[in-house]
This record gives sequence, structure tokens and C-alpha cells, in this order.
Amino acid sequence: MLVDLDPQANLTQSIFEIYDVIDTSKVSTVKDMHDKVENLPSINNLYNESKVTPPDKDQLIVELTSTLSIIPGSLDSVFLRKNSNGDTEQSLRNTIQAYNLTGDGGFDFILIDCPPTYSSYTISAALASDFYIILSNPMHILLWGLIYLAK
Repeated sequence: MLVDLDPQANLTQSIFEIYDVIDTSKVSTVKDMHDKVENLPSINNLYNESKVTPPDKDQLIVELTSTLSIIPGSLDSVFLRKNSNGDTEQSLRNTIQAYNLTGDGGFDFILIDCPPTYSSYTISAALASDFYIILSNPMHILLWGLIYLAK
């Protein structure tokens, strides 16, 4: 399973094009893409602050093949508001557990794409993960962020 937590939703755009989820032949702007995916399942439905429980699976997950699914990103998630009790960061982990998306009957791996910043998105991804792969250029200044993240 793939999860696109990055508000730019580049993973979603790429996967949707590869698997023909939407017709991208007439998509030339970010707004065009937004209009095409507006009513599809997305991560934005998970972070809708009016819901206490996870959304229905069909509002969240797009099945690409019998063995690959995606929780698509959404440009609207850039407006995600963090609440003070930490529920925002716990939402992805709670949903993975509620729908038994790992283990018996679930996916072997869940890969989560998030922005390269310390934010609610990366906290949510970290809380939902057992292991992390951090892609980085080997530059001195970037190591400071890795050291901070490790703490």
C-alpha cells in the first residue's frame, strides 16, 4: 500500500497516471489535477476534523490492483489544521489499526510519502511506522535535521 501524505501529492499524480485512474491527457495545471481528483478518495478525508472515527474505506483507499492500493494525497491537505490533543498525528496510525491494513489479511508493506520537513505530516507518518527510510543528499546542513529527527 502507498500513502501520500505530502500536500504536493506528486506520488498520487504519478500513480494515477501509471494506473490510468484518471485521464491526465487534459491535465496541464495544478487546478486541472485538483478538479479531476476532487471527488476521489483521499488522505484529506482522514484528516477531516469533523470526524472522530476513520472514514469508510471507499472514501480513503483506491485499489490499483489486487495487491496494490493507495491512499491518495490531496492538495487540500495543505490546509490541515493540527488540533491540540494530538488526534491529527494519530489518525493514520489509528486507521491502519482499525482497518487491519497490516498483518494477516493486510498489506506486507505500507510506504508513506511525506514532505521533507518536521511537521504534522511527518509526525503522523512516524507514528504510523515501524521503520523509516530517509532519503537525503549527503550535505552537512541536512544532517542537522536527521540528528533532530532521531531524537
